[in-house]
Amino acid sequence: MSCYRRRAISASRRKEVITTGIFKKKQPKIEQRDDNVGFRPDDPAADLARAFGISTTTVTFEQALQLPPIAASIDFISSICARVPIKLYRETEAEVGTKTEEVTGDVRTELLNGATGDSLNAYQMKKAWVTDYFAHGQGYIYIDKSLFSWRSLRYVEQPNIAINISPDPIFKDADIFIADKKYYYWDFLRLCRDTVNGFTGKSILETNGELIALMYETMKFEKNLMDTGGNKKGFLKSAIKLTEKAMQDIKQAWRDLYSKRSNSVMILNNGLDYKETSATSTEMQLNENKLTNNDALTMIFLLSAKALQGASDDDIVSAVKTAVIPIIEQMEQAFNEGLLYEDEKSTMYWACDTSALERGDILKRFQAYKLAIEGNFMQADEIRYKEDMPALGLNWIRLGLDDVLYDPKTKLIYTPNTNQTVKMGEAVKQKGTDDNERIKYDTET
Repeated sequence: MSCYRRRAISASRRKEVITTGIFKKKQPKIEQRDDNVGFRPDDPAADLARAFGISTTTVTFEQALQLPPIAASIDFISSICARVPIKLYRETEAEVGTKTEEVTGDVRTELLNGATGDSLNAYQMKKAWVTDYFAHGQGYIYIDKSLFSWRSLRYVEQPNIAINISPDPIFKDADIFIADKKYYYWDFLRLCRDTVNGFTGKSILETNGELIALMYETMKFEKNLMDTGGNKKGFLKSAIKLTEKAMQDIKQAWRDLYSKRSNSVMILNNGLDYKETSATSTEMQLNENKLTNNDALTMIFLLSAKALQGASDDDIVSAVKTAVIPIIEQMEQAFNEGLLYEDEKSTMYWACDTSALERGDILKRFQAYKLAIEGNFMQADEIRYKEDMPALGLNWIRLGLDDVLYDPKTKLIYTPNTNQTVKMGEAVKQKGTDDNERIKYDTET
C-alpha cells in the first residue's frame, strides 16, 4: 500500500476517533449542489434584475438538453467514449528495452467492456458516466470488490451522492455519502470537469450558463412566434372611452387573433388604432443569431457544427482529437487509479483503443498502412486485423532489396530472386552443390 493511501486512511480514521470522542470536532458542512443557472422565483434580487433588464431565467440540465447543439454534442462525445474498447497492458523487461503485451482474460476487462455486474451494461454505464461529467461536473462509478476479487462496477446517479470535502487545502480528502452510508473516495471511479480538488467539478451550466440561458430563451421566443402565427406584439389606442362590454369584446377578439385558429380576424372600429411594440423576427435577425449561438454552444465541447453533421471524415477525426481524446485520457487515469492493485501499478496500465477513431478517410488510412509496412512497423496480417479482414498467414518482414523476406518466428530469410533460404546462424546451401556439402557460415561476419 502506497504512502499516499496510508496517509489518507489514517487521516480518515483520526477523523472518526475525534467525532466519536467526548470532544467532537466540528465537521465541514455537506453541501448539496444546485446545477441550475439563474435566480430562484422567490429571490428578492430577481425583481431588481428584471428592472435592469437582466435575464432571471433558471435553466436546468434537462432544459439545456432541449437545445439541439448541446444534446448532439453530449451524445457525440459520450457515445464515442462508451464504445471505445478498454484494454489492460503489462510492461516487462526484454532483451532490448521494454516489452508491452496485452493482458487477456482478466475479469476487470469484462467489467469495463461487457457485463458490469449491474443493471447497466458497460456501454450504458460509461455513457451515463460521461454525461454526468457535463451535467453535474463529476461522474461516479462504485467499485464493488473484495480483498482479492473484483465483483462489479456500479454507476451512481449524482442526485444520490453527497460529498464531504475536507477543509485542508493541501492534504485533500473527502468522504462520500450515499443513502446515509459513508464511503471513501478511492471506492469510486471519478471523472471530474475543471476540478481543483479531484472530487467535484464544474458543469456546463456553471461555466457557460449565460449563453445556455440566452439560447433557451430564444427557443421559447420562437415557439411563442409559432403559437401566435408570427403576429407582432402591440397595443390598441382608442380616441373615445370604451364601455365595459366593448372592452370585453376587444379582449376576446385579441385572444382569438393570437390563438392558433386559422380563420381568426380582428376588426378595428372607428376610433381604434393599433401600434406595434416590437420588431419582427427578420428585423431581429433571429436566424443569423441562432446560427452564431449554435456554433458557440458546440464550442463549449470543443466541437464544430460540421463535425456533428458528419461533413467529412477529417472534421470527425479532428473533433475526436480535440473533444473526445482528452476525456478518454481522464478515463484511463481513473482506471489506473481505481482498478489496479498497488503492486500492479508499476508494471500494468489501462488504455483505450482509439485506433478506429483516428482512421480518417480510406485513402489516407491506406497510405499510412503503406508507410507502416515499408518501415517494418506493421505486418500485413496486423493491418488486415485492424480492417476486420481475415488473416492470410503473411508473417514476412521486408529487410531490403525489395525481395528479401524474413520470418521472425522461424528466423528464415528467403530471397525469391535466387530461390535461396537460410536460417539465422546456419550455413547457406549454394545452388548446384551436392546435398551433403555445406558452406560454413561465419557468424562473426
